[in-house]
Amino acid sequence: MPKACAECGHTELDTFGVGTEQLQQGLETLFPDYATVRVDSDTVRGKGKLSKLLQEINQKKYQILVGTQILSKGHHFPDVTLVLILNVDSALFSADFRAPEKLAQLITQLSGRAGRSNKAGEMWLQTHCPEHPLLQDLINNGFSDFARYALLERKHAALPPHEHQICIRSESHHKHLSMHFLQLCAQLFTQFKHAKVLGPFPAFIEKKQGRYRNLLIIQSASRKYLQQATEQANKALSEMPVSKQVRWSIDVSPIDFS
Repeated sequence: MPKACAECGHTELDTFGVGTEQLQQGLETLFPDYATVRVDSDTVRGKGKLSKLLQEINQKKYQILVGTQILSKGHHFPDVTLVLILNVDSALFSADFRAPEKLAQLITQLSGRAGRSNKAGEMWLQTHCPEHPLLQDLINNGFSDFARYALLERKHAALPPHEHQICIRSESHHKHLSMHFLQLCAQLFTQFKHAKVLGPFPAFIEKKQGRYRNLLIIQSASRKYLQQATEQANKALSEMPVSKQVRWSIDVSPIDFS
């Protein structure tokens, strides 16, 4: 971290999240002799952009690759020998119960990007918790062992795939309307004795494009029972006056709570 602002020289600095664009700029400052390329949704937007970038990478036009998970999706980089994943703690301590699984999949995928074509490869993980059980299990025992342990944890916590979920999402420019609609939904679902009602609560990204976003989770050990309960409740939800004042949807077997 720099000791002073490069623009004004001020030394009282605050830390904040770093996106791919800021990361690219920082790397270009630290390593001016090495060409850096950014591969994310902004730089590959448009026909043929991704293919062109991948071709240039394999032609050794760039030495440092910065990107999102787009870079992990099965692309062949024979000259990449070092892979870094930043801020893995955001997944280790996420409120999303699937985040550790997604992290383990990402680590497994990216570990295959380094050290191809008979070249030695390394992977570095940025974390404050290198002794975290998930990381140690994944590093020492592999993804299969991690998956078995994760499934056992899910079973004890009554989480998918051992139970089934739907997510009712509500958005509104008025915070109280979005939450009020879901509170009425929660009251409606309490009549189903084999369904658990979790929430409502704010989405991980609470406000987006000027709209307040909230979630309600309905859960049951029986997929069929949950489906029947949802079908019965859906008609009543549509008839609620407040349902016309919010944007809402029902997500079956949700995989993302953002």
